[in-house]
Amino acid sequence: MPPAYLFFLPIAFGAFWLNLRAREELICIITAISGSFFLILGLMLAPWFIQLLMLIFLCRPESLLINLFFKRKH
Repeated sequence: MPPAYLFFLPIAFGAFWLNLRAREELICIITAISGSFFLILGLMLAPWFIQLLMLIFLCRPESLLINLFFKRKH
C-alpha cells in the first residue's frame, strides 16, 4: 500500500487548480477549503524531507498557492 500522503497531496493540488479555473464564488470557497484541508493532512503524513521541500516550494514569493489567496478575481 502506498503512503497516504501520495493520495492526499495530489488531491490538494487538484483542488487548488480547480479553484483557479472556477468562476462561481461558492465553488472557489469550497475548493480553497478542501484544498487547504488535504494539503495540511498530506503534509502531516509526509516524511520530513517531503515536508521541507513543500515548505520551500510554498514559501517562495512567486508561489502559486500564496498568490492564490491574495489575488483578486474579476
